[in-house]
Amino acid sequence: MKTNKPINKKKVLSIVGTVTVVAILVLVIVFAFFGSPDNTRTHFSTVTSDKRVTDTIVYDGDESIFNDNEYVAFEFDIVDRKDAVFDDTFKEWYPEISKLLTDKNFCASQTDIKNLTFDHGVLVVDSYSYTPDYSIRFLDMLYVPYIIEDNRSITLSKPHRLTVKYDTNLAQVSYCELDKQNFRVSPYNICLNVTAGNKAEKWDITSRLNLRTGDGEIAKSISQKASFFNKQGQSIASVSAGTKYIDYTATIAADGTYKLKLDFDDEMFDNFENINVLMKNERMYACDSATFFLTINEQ
Repeated sequence: MKTNKPINKKKVLSIVGTVTVVAILVLVIVFAFFGSPDNTRTHFSTVTSDKRVTDTIVYDGDESIFNDNEYVAFEFDIVDRKDAVFDDTFKEWYPEISKLLTDKNFCASQTDIKNLTFDHGVLVVDSYSYTPDYSIRFLDMLYVPYIIEDNRSITLSKPHRLTVKYDTNLAQVSYCELDKQNFRVSPYNICLNVTAGNKAEKWDITSRLNLRTGDGEIAKSISQKASFFNKQGQSIASVSAGTKYIDYTATIAADGTYKLKLDFDDEMFDNFENINVLMKNERMYACDSATFFLTINEQ
């Protein structure tokens, strides 16, 4: 006659405890690898664009932004065609991007981030490869567009994210679907730094952030992700949120220096359309000359 062996409770508890600890460790590793879905952002050193002056790059509404901007032309072409032959014509049309694709040192680096400043935007690029001979190379590209309106206000628009693959064996550059979780240059923040070129006793700033869709709760959340700071680093703007837009107003001193900081997570990427910033003096005249530059992932 068979008899059941007594259950070793200590052994069972030990096994359960071990399984629980392993499960927790797996969850931690998965979370660390994939990140929070609401906060897809990437650590990389602060990128600073070249300085620009508002009265020298007024946007006139024609197609010059397409014809004179290498990245905009390249993005339009590769998204439309999906594949492009990497030949002499490609190198002639896209000389800076060609340099990035063929730079093995850049591709091999784990830390370097490169950037280019165009008259209507800033491009941030990371390069990487999974093949030992770097025969298959990838570029993750973040493009932050801006324009100068007729009244000399500055409009920052939704950042573009693009990944392309360069197969050196096939001499082919191909469009890749965006992988938000692993995209290498999704920023924590984008900052617009402005200094007026005119003298005034004070400057009034008016700004409107436009959203892609109308939702009061989203607008309320997004309203906390844009901030204005004076030269001393003090937060200065008052906020009024609608359903599809958010208004900011602020007054700064005669030095005319301020910073607009946009904090980015998935919600911001999904809902942000653009933000326009206008400076007026005490006589209500718009600032017709201001120096500005962008910083990305500012610490």
